Amino acid sequence: MAGTPAAVYELLNEVWTPALDRAKEEMAEMNTMLQRDVPGATFEPWDWWYYAEKVRKDKYALDDAALRPYFSLENVREGAFSLANRLYGITFRPLVAPVYHKDCSVYEVLDVDGTHLGVLYFDFFRAAARAAVRGVPRSAASATKATNASLLWSPSYAILLRRPN
Repeated sequence: MAGTPAAVYELLNEVWTPALDRAKEEMAEMNTMLQRDVPGATFEPWDWWYYAEKVRKDKYALDDAALRPYFSLENVREGAFSLANRLYGITFRPLVAPVYHKDCSVYEVLDVDGTHLGVLYFDFFRAAARAAVRGVPRSAASATKATNASLLWSPSYAILLRRPN
């Protein structure tokens, strides 16, 4: 643990500039690829995952599709739950609750003693990709990108915790 807020800020200040510099380098690489694909285009936030995958394939010969069989959604989720249990003693129990999309899953988060800590909502398929697949893309260019299989598996989550008494 950091110990004090000052120690946290010291660490953040140490890593911020190098992390920001690296992110700018990655952005430049992805923008170069975008310009090859669509000269004069503006790099938009929804382009990030598509071009990040292209950079991985081009630069590192790493293909998400080739790795996918080894990292099924269920295995990754169960691995994360198992790790959280080993590290913090918390467990996750499937919960029947209202969801905004049928692909969303809900879990109750339980403390070591079984008391309720919160509710975890998982949505493993991005809303923008869903909209594009349904034929409601933000732009014609993003529609093609959104149907790319690597873009569809981009998790979102929310955890709602009860406040301590």
